[in-house]
Amino acid sequence: MCDCRRDDEPGRRRFRPIRFLFHLMFLYVLLVFGGGTLIQTGQPIAVEIGRIFHIVTFVDPTIHWAQTHDQPALAIGLRVLSNGVDVGQILS
Repeated sequence: MCDCRRDDEPGRRRFRPIRFLFHLMFLYVLLVFGGGTLIQTGQPIAVEIGRIFHIVTFVDPTIHWAQTHDQPALAIGLRVLSNGVDVGQILS
């Protein structure tokens, strides 16, 4: 018997842990940065949504943990990401 796969058969998708971790990290960075950007807008609803993003991602406790456990690079990086972009300066 031949183990050849026909061209019209869909391929079986395999679980790839490195790709999965990369996607999780990308989603985390996107939520932290997007939440900071929403907070910077100053609009009440956007600010609350941004704060919810920061609560869900545990960014503030993670920054505090990194500072207390001698990880200044991680704390600075998360702080920069969590500030987002000041949209008011871009639109003016």
